Amino acid sequence: MHLAVARGLLPAGRRARQIGATALQIFSDNPTAWRRRPEPPADAPAFVEYCARAGIAPIAIHASYLINLAGTAEPFASQSRAGLSYELQRAPAYGATLVNTHIGSHRGMGRQAGLTRIAENVAAILGAGPPGVRLVLENASGGGDQLGSRIEELAQILERVAILSPGHVERLAFCLDTAHLWGAGYDISDARRARLVIDRFAELVGLDRLPLVHLNDSRSPLGSRGDRHEHVGAGRIG
Repeated sequence: MHLAVARGLLPAGRRARQIGATALQIFSDNPTAWRRRPEPPADAPAFVEYCARAGIAPIAIHASYLINLAGTAEPFASQSRAGLSYELQRAPAYGATLVNTHIGSHRGMGRQAGLTRIAENVAAILGAGPPGVRLVLENASGGGDQLGSRIEELAQILERVAILSPGHVERLAFCLDTAHLWGAGYDISDARRARLVIDRFAELVGLDRLPLVHLNDSRSPLGSRGDRHEHVGAGRIG
């Protein structure tokens, strides 16, 4: 469950317990801005203690929507790497073991050049990150020049990072957003079809690298590359 922290971290932890959640995801700061707060909120230690006591784990941080790991245009390329590195570095202060990010767009450079750029950035970020935090790359719906909409592309990123950073690749993981899968053309509208998708992910990437699923329905048609979320059961996936 993704919970708001506008009223503080501790209320989010209490809300998780009230609704029966055993794991939660938060934004650590404004998801549409580059600027990050210099220190975690004052109630961060109490939040971490509360979640541990209530058995709420794992805790995930969703990084800024501005991050683009595939781009080369400055200053955005440097800001993306620095911003994501910062999220990993401060994750332990929130009790978070996962930092999730959208992968990004190659913006006309071409898919292979974009995948290379992603792997280079991921390897550098993992190398500088704390040992107990995993970097989680989220699949895309495939609109525009987005990368990571196909499971095969996620596998390519993993393979390239393993070559560049063999000592840190174990901390690379992935998130499957069901609305994004649908937009990318993966029919998960019944158990048989959904199992085929998960089996393909298990074959190419491995289920040990799937710590997060963003469970969303979609208002977009299957294969449209659209990314319009809907409440579970109220959209086209059903």
